[in-house]
Amino acid sequence: MAWPADLHVIGKGITRLHCALWPAMLLSANLALPRLVWAHGYVQWGGAKVSKSTGGALSVDEAIDRRGVDALRYFLLREVGFANDGDFTWERLDARYNADLADTLGNLVKRSLDMIHRYRGGTVPRDAAGRAADGPLEEAACERAAAYQRAMDGYRLEEGAAQCVELAARANRYIQETAPWELAKAGKDAELDRVLAALARTVARLALLTRPFIPATARAIWALFPEAPALDTVLLEDVPGLDVRGQRIAKPPILFPKPKAPAA
Repeated sequence: MAWPADLHVIGKGITRLHCALWPAMLLSANLALPRLVWAHGYVQWGGAKVSKSTGGALSVDEAIDRRGVDALRYFLLREVGFANDGDFTWERLDARYNADLADTLGNLVKRSLDMIHRYRGGTVPRDAAGRAADGPLEEAACERAAAYQRAMDGYRLEEGAAQCVELAARANRYIQETAPWELAKAGKDAELDRVLAALARTVARLALLTRPFIPATARAIWALFPEAPALDTVLLEDVPGLDVRGQRIAKPPILFPKPKAPAA
């Protein structure tokens, strides 16, 4: 491990030890102090302190069985800001899972790549005009990526997660605005190629941006672009210039399945 630490993360209940006594010990040993100490908040259960004695205890195993590791990780990073306490309930976990992960991100990946298979045989088209023609979606992607970078640099992880979902939501609206199915029906091939290429690029970008929050899902999304370089070799600064045009893609799975409703 490298020392001094860029960021020393602790719970807010032990700030006296880590902001006074611990630095004094480091100084006495002629060791450098951490550059930043960040005291994070607590996870509460339904507005109350987590306590087994009162029955307010979160079962991590149950949460993982219910929605998966990535969903629990995303919920905690999205709902529990580093500076504040956060509240856990099953209802809030399910709401985040359905709204952000299943209906927004998962829906975008499935719809976008399915259309590339349906209309272009599974190859991301090489739109003649290139990235400059992506219009509102390209502009939104660059804005969200910049806001994401600022949030992550400031350790505002909940804001970084929100930027990912906002970009996915904008891409879903882009699908409705451009209606690729109508472009295909009308034989507007050049415009359809531009739209599909823009959507594929956005999906790949989201794999990079979501990596800190839902790492397994991010890798699953990136794996849909088998001709792309290894995910770990692609950096955040590569997001604006990311280009997947001309690549063969795999068929997308349902990333965040919803449980079937009980029979009436």
